[in-house]
Amino acid sequence: MRGGDIWFAASELLKSGGTAEYREYQLNEDLAAEDGLVCGGTMFFLIDPVYEPGEYLDFAKEIEDAYTGGSPVALASLIRGGSGSPATIGAKMFIRHDGSTVGSLGSPELDDSAMEEAFELMVHGKNKYVVTGSGAEYFVEAYTTPPQLVLCGGGHVSKSIAPLAKTLGFRVFVTDDRQEFAKR
Repeated sequence: MRGGDIWFAASELLKSGGTAEYREYQLNEDLAAEDGLVCGGTMFFLIDPVYEPGEYLDFAKEIEDAYTGGSPVALASLIRGGSGSPATIGAKMFIRHDGSTVGSLGSPELDDSAMEEAFELMVHGKNKYVVTGSGAEYFVEAYTTPPQLVLCGGGHVSKSIAPLAKTLGFRVFVTDDRQEFAKR
C-alpha cells in the first residue's frame, strides 16, 4: 500500500457513486521501508461514502448529544456478510440507549448480535470489531459522555494524576487560583 492508495480509492468511489468497500492491506517490510513506515502488519479499511447529508446528519446530531450529556448511542457497520447472508458491505444499524434502532445489518441474527454488543459498549463509549460464528464481521462504535475529572490544585499530585486520567479516557480539568499554576 502506498500512502495515497486509500485516498485514491475513496476519491474514485465518490466519483463513481459506488457503495462501501472493504480493503485489507498487508504491509510487508519492503513496503514499510519504501514509505518510511516502521511497523508493517495489516491495515483494514472500510471506505464508506456519504453522498447526502440526510444519510448521516441525524445520527451525527445524536452522537454529538451523547458526547454532551445525552443518552449513549452506537453505530454498527457491516464489514463482511456471513455465509449465505445477502447483507451489503457498509450496511448500518444505529442503536439508541432505549433499544430503538434505525437500519439493519442484513439479518435479525446480526441485528440482535450488534444490539447486544452495543449495549455493553455504550456504558464506556468503546468500540469493538466482531466476528460472528457465521463469518459475518461488523464494527460497533459506541458514544457517550466521557467521564470528567476536576482536579483542585495544580501541584505535584495533580501533575501526576492528570496524564494518567487522560490516558484512561477522562476529560481532565485542573483549577488553581495561583498564577504560577494557571497554564497548560
